[in-house]
Amino acid sequence: MEIKISTEIKDSNAMKIKEILSSYNLKHTTELVDCVNESLEITLTDNDEVIGGILGRSLWGTLEIQSLAVKESYRGQGLGKKLMLAAEQVAVDRKCKYISLNTFSFQASDFYQSLGFTVFAEEQDYPLGYAKLYLRKVL
Repeated sequence: MEIKISTEIKDSNAMKIKEILSSYNLKHTTELVDCVNESLEITLTDNDEVIGGILGRSLWGTLEIQSLAVKESYRGQGLGKKLMLAAEQVAVDRKCKYISLNTFSFQASDFYQSLGFTVFAEEQDYPLGYAKLYLRKVL
């Protein structure tokens, strides 16, 4: 056996690690086979340029928002809210019971809370001097 450390992630290694984890998870979630477990990409474009969007996935009854961004020059126009409402509709269509996400204290926790999310955990000094907040919305 050998442990190798790298700053670059090889796609083939990432896929194998995910397969190992997925196989283990499937053994423990057989009762959740009716859940829609799919990736999600919602893009916002202006003249064929991507100016924002959401990346995430639904898994075992929860839609996890992994990334939400709107190009700085387009902020303040309600576009983030429109993206989140689109994601919420996807969650409902996929029969999810929750939407979850995390954000840093210098990002958009107030925005998410205004959309009905509740902070349920906080990790201090991640990054140093700030906090990582974990939020959830019950659908």
